[in-house]
Amino acid sequence: MKALFYIAGDISNYSVITYRYNNDSQSTFFAAHALYKIFNTDKVVGLLPDSLISFDQNKFTPDQLKEAYKQLIRDRANELKYNSHEIEDFLQKLEIYVIPNTGIGSALELEIKEDNKAVIKRDENNRLKRTSYSENRNPVFIFNVIYSIFKKYHDKGYEIILDLTHGTNVLVGISLALASMFNSKVYAAPVMGPPGTQKEVNIVELTDVIEAMRNSIMIEESIMNVDERYFVDYSSRLKQINPNDMPEFSSILKNIKSHDPGMIKNFLAQLRNGLPVNAVKMLKNLEKNMDEFEDRVNALRDLYEEWYSHSKLSSFNSILLSNFYSALRVKDLMNSIKGNNDLESLNKIIDLYAKVKYYDKFLSLAREYPIAYCMKIKGGGAYETTNEENIEKEQRANKERSTFEECKDKVDEMIAKKISDLIKYRNFIMHSGLSVDTKTQIKNNGEIDQLAKDVDLTKIENSIKSIREEVDAIIKSIENDKK
Repeated sequence: MKALFYIAGDISNYSVITYRYNNDSQSTFFAAHALYKIFNTDKVVGLLPDSLISFDQNKFTPDQLKEAYKQLIRDRANELKYNSHEIEDFLQKLEIYVIPNTGIGSALELEIKEDNKAVIKRDENNRLKRTSYSENRNPVFIFNVIYSIFKKYHDKGYEIILDLTHGTNVLVGISLALASMFNSKVYAAPVMGPPGTQKEVNIVELTDVIEAMRNSIMIEESIMNVDERYFVDYSSRLKQINPNDMPEFSSILKNIKSHDPGMIKNFLAQLRNGLPVNAVKMLKNLEKNMDEFEDRVNALRDLYEEWYSHSKLSSFNSILLSNFYSALRVKDLMNSIKGNNDLESLNKIIDLYAKVKYYDKFLSLAREYPIAYCMKIKGGGAYETTNEENIEKEQRANKERSTFEECKDKVDEMIAKKISDLIKYRNFIMHSGLSVDTKTQIKNNGEIDQLAKDVDLTKIENSIKSIREEVDAIIKSIENDKK
């Protein structure tokens, strides 16, 4: 099922023109009617601003307002000698919702006829009468009103098609935002002023623009929150670029086409999944790649700035600059964790995990990092033990302990003395709350009775800063031991 939404405009001065979309064309006097016929929608939803027809709630009801608007369409069709059967078919499927607007202007004025029917007032020359309109409403209020209508039809299973040909800037802006939220298809017929002698207009689809906006936001949020699952991979669009279509700039286009957004996605995945060592090892290669990509994107941006000299760019619908610049935000993330060496980068990732509220990763890395730092201070070593199982007990006792074992014992002792909460909270999270630290009890009826009520997320959140400070103190102590 499809529902066509449109913002009702003042059709009293519209003329019949030909609306073209792909291979279809419809002659009518307003875009919503043309789109209704082109897409054969099951419903038409008219968003009737109270700035179009004055809505005095003390004199008129919403139903009277709606009927007055329908009559306005009929009257204009009669004036233009337009097919009345087509208009009535449109009106049969039209559901009108009165919506609030904001701003100043003039609105059509209503009056009540003898049969209690509200119609648009006309003067002695049969011209429509107008009255002043002035409202200063909160745009969020208007957003909520229109959202409620979109939500109603979305929940009924309708695919929403939005016509943005008419409407004030506030209503168009709000409707455009809502279209992105409800995955709507968006169209507009760009008629600017009275149409010329040709009287034809091409309907343009704006859905790709909506998608670009939504995808760019998701890409930036994915990077900001270190979560690759929301990263929009635009590789398929890059594959559609044919550099040969624009030989004079083929080198720039080839470089853009060769970009691999999967590298960014993989980098985020390593961090989110608690594999910061892998992420750190990727830094240098990714940094080089993103520096080169930024140069290419900036070169492409310069071409768009001087579009009048590069008209062929209009054929590259697969290029969305916003996606590229959103992806480049990963450089901010990389710079925030880049240290003079890998260990310094790991230390900064501890803070990153706290910032994005990956508390399990924070506690785990905060627990292990001091051991790695201790091994560095002692001249380096591998994460391995000397106590292999095949060594006899007496041999094991006499064998020299590894650097890792020495550092692990040292750090474990200091953590136990200074920040026992780190281990308790880490065990709580890493064991999903099924931990000896909380003395979780499983009953024979399958219910869980968690006896230690003192461990919860709020306590962990409140302890993050102090745990970080204590980890720094342990690192400082390790440095002092060397001296």
